[in-house]
Amino acid sequence: MYDGFEDVNQSHSPLLMRRTSTYVDVETSGYAKTGVEGRDKIDYLLSKSGIPREEAVFHYRANVAKKQVAVRVAKAGTAGQGPFKRQKKGYSFHLGGVFAQYPSLRPLTASKCQMFWGPDGKALIIDLATGTSIVRQSRKKKTTNGEEGQSEEE
Repeated sequence: MYDGFEDVNQSHSPLLMRRTSTYVDVETSGYAKTGVEGRDKIDYLLSKSGIPREEAVFHYRANVAKKQVAVRVAKAGTAGQGPFKRQKKGYSFHLGGVFAQYPSLRPLTASKCQMFWGPDGKALIIDLATGTSIVRQSRKKKTTNGEEGQSEEE
């Protein structure tokens, strides 16, 4: 009855479909925010460092030639550091010190940049060179006659 059909042996996994790459949204001001995938990687980085989250800060290193920023975990009090905040859907932190010292790294528009493990596995690399612009759409409600801000009763 089902000639030519073959059995399917794999089940659907939404986890595999959604988590393809890890990205960080970087604003021109330096404000950066990860998604859930980035949160999981930073959680692992923090647990591997052995520093309690309350005492930990991010330590940044920059590679101007490759337009990359390395994020490591350090104890508070080191130079080149920055605080971070863990939220339900990711981490937020600020790259303003990096951009102040290396202005050529600052993106021209808000960018979605890829984040991946460094070669030694002790840092996460934010690749600013491959960042794509984030396009935000206006949330103004359009009326039925096509003009914004006017209703049909006028």
